[in-house]
Amino acid sequence: MVINAKMTKSTVINESAEKRYRIAYVIEAACENLVYAFGSGVYIARIASEIGISDSLTGVLSSLVSLGFAFQITSVFLKKGGRVKNSVVTLHLLNEVLFVLMYLLPIFSIPRGAKAILFGALLLLGHAAMNASIPSKTAWMMSFVTPDKRGKFTARKHIVLLISGTAVTYVAGVLFDFFDSRGNVTAAYVTIGVGMLLIAITHTAALVYVKEHAESEDAPRQCGELKSVLSDKRLMRIILLFVLLSIAQNATIPFLGSYQISELGFSMTLISVIAAVASVCRMLAEAPMGRYADRSSFSSMMRVSVLIYLIAMVAIVFTNTSNGKLLFPIYAILQNIASAGVTSCGINLIYEHSSDKNRTAAMALRGTLSGAIGFLTTLLISPLVDLIQKSGLSLFGVPVYAQQILALISAAIFGVMLIVLIRSGSKASENLGK
Repeated sequence: MVINAKMTKSTVINESAEKRYRIAYVIEAACENLVYAFGSGVYIARIASEIGISDSLTGVLSSLVSLGFAFQITSVFLKKGGRVKNSVVTLHLLNEVLFVLMYLLPIFSIPRGAKAILFGALLLLGHAAMNASIPSKTAWMMSFVTPDKRGKFTARKHIVLLISGTAVTYVAGVLFDFFDSRGNVTAAYVTIGVGMLLIAITHTAALVYVKEHAESEDAPRQCGELKSVLSDKRLMRIILLFVLLSIAQNATIPFLGSYQISELGFSMTLISVIAAVASVCRMLAEAPMGRYADRSSFSSMMRVSVLIYLIAMVAIVFTNTSNGKLLFPIYAILQNIASAGVTSCGINLIYEHSSDKNRTAAMALRGTLSGAIGFLTTLLISPLVDLIQKSGLSLFGVPVYAQQILALISAAIFGVMLIVLIRSGSKASENLGK
């Protein structure tokens, strides 16, 4: 049984209950993953295309997903009497209602400009509500996982997320194409909206079911948590590493949804199949990467993940209309495998080098800085996309697309990260949190 230090009240949760709470956590995480999937990536690009938004603006709107992470800092202030459950449940419900409205937006008879503004507002507010709860919710749910089983539990949880996410998004992609081919794309948006309502009900039930530990007697004030993180060089180095990672990701990834739909001409079914295959590959990679991290360290796995990300971006550099159906799936597979390592490292590096007192603040600060700077990166890159698309660049008679150049920029950043991590060697990699 996992017991928090010095409880103000007697909050005894037996091992049987903790097991049920871990199962509920997996269900909750699967629901959250589905909501996130329908509120990002190619689905955002699909709605934007329906509304008539340009590729460059679609990239900016997609990067609002990253900006949403900036709201994680508010999680530090959610505690009421040391508890976060009510705030977490409320914020997740708000997130899901906003996303349902976002899917119903294309069917409303309002001016295109107003739709674009409402779309951006619903997207940003939805992700803001989701992210505001994540650090506190993660600390709450992970309190039922013993330290020596975090890696194994995280891997198993991600496998469930991948299976459920792959199945549901594949069905959604097929439905989109089915209704679109019959000239009734409105039905697709309504269907996904209803589906998200069902997900919201399940998600809320899972959150409500899990009990919460009592407040620790020595629980620090919110500002004290932030000060503790800011003065901890170990944690700040980890956080800055993920900020740089966010820059590399947001220079390219927000523009790849429109790239698949517009330049590469992929159908929603094909996009769903690629995503499904990539998710299966990530699922197969979860356990080996977890074992590798256990044998060596999460710092070592971070180096491997950055290398895989670098190769993935190089694949996009060479992706065009003639080879898109080959190279883009290769990118998607590599990116998913790299994300498996990065996601695990993002949680476990902080858990390794933080205490119960400042864990929520550390995760919140990482998400806030990564999200805000990631959004600014996309915002700065967006004019370059317009410029390249208008210039009609070509190399040896082959058209050069904006996303290829963006991928080259990201690859360069990943390359710099990799060189720094390799040069630092085992000593610096183990000192990543020192």
